[in-house]
Amino acid sequence: MPGKRHIVVPNMWTGKPPPAFADRLGAVASRFTLGTTGVLLSAALAAPAHAVTPGGAAEDMGARALGRGGVGRADGADVGGEELNLAASALTPQYILFAGGEIGPDGRLLARTGAVDSRTSVVALGAGYRYFVDDVPPTGAELPGWKPAGTELANGGSHQRVHLGLAVPLLERRLSFGGNARFDWGATELAGDQSAFNFGFSVAARPVASLTFAAGARNLLVTGYPHVQREVDLSARFDPGKYLGIEADVVAPIVGGFDVGGFQWRAGADVAATTWLTLRGGWSMDAGAHSAHAGLALVSDKATLDYGVKVRLDDPSRNWHAVDLRVNF
Repeated sequence: MPGKRHIVVPNMWTGKPPPAFADRLGAVASRFTLGTTGVLLSAALAAPAHAVTPGGAAEDMGARALGRGGVGRADGADVGGEELNLAASALTPQYILFAGGEIGPDGRLLARTGAVDSRTSVVALGAGYRYFVDDVPPTGAELPGWKPAGTELANGGSHQRVHLGLAVPLLERRLSFGGNARFDWGATELAGDQSAFNFGFSVAARPVASLTFAAGARNLLVTGYPHVQREVDLSARFDPGKYLGIEADVVAPIVGGFDVGGFQWRAGADVAATTWLTLRGGWSMDAGAHSAHAGLALVSDKATLDYGVKVRLDDPSRNWHAVDLRVNF
């Protein structure tokens, strides 16, 4: 996000094409996005089935996304989610570094750092590192054959990840294609040491300055690594002005088939109360569980401090908190 001065709004636009051209471009981008999504879905569905890893349904995207329902795949200005939205980030010239952390249920404690540069070359680059610990109760195949009576099962572990992505913007930054690779390693009490490589692809289109679409296919390899599963997603973002942004995302885990009941539905908004304060809110539903989200950001030309919280409505004790600092260059 280095080329921008207001982090909340990703609509940096170098010029307005003639109406006829904009209409044709919008139609082409819409058909292209729908067609690409269909191809990604078909490829994912054709892959072999695998079991769900507990707690591995959704990738974290940082404090900003956490505060607005988990959305951000179509928000190129949100570099905290660069592993999932680099194609959208390529639509805006920027150079931003970020660092942050998160705490949550099941002993979750996470630290992250990364960067996006879509300004200094003809391609956009994103890279990051994450480390987290947790203790997710084992289920399914992870359950041991027996346990002493009256004891609680534990499966504490630590995990690390590095990832690198590249996106190519086209048509004066109205369309982009991206790909990313990741390497995870770590250990849990029950499974011991583990490591895995994975990759995915994404596409983003901005037919007009205020509207962005994105689609992706993530973690295409079946590795069995904890907190990682194959999924496809589709997002749409509307930025009618520099004080408001609205986004809706749907994430479809591909777990032994295509089950609508397992979809993750997300919606959220950013509202700039002043030039230095942005408020956020949103809602999400993951596999039938509803959560409320809220967040705020302190904004300046050089840096932004974001805070987000997520509370599961049927079990408020399961809440997540995250803080990110982004620095613009």
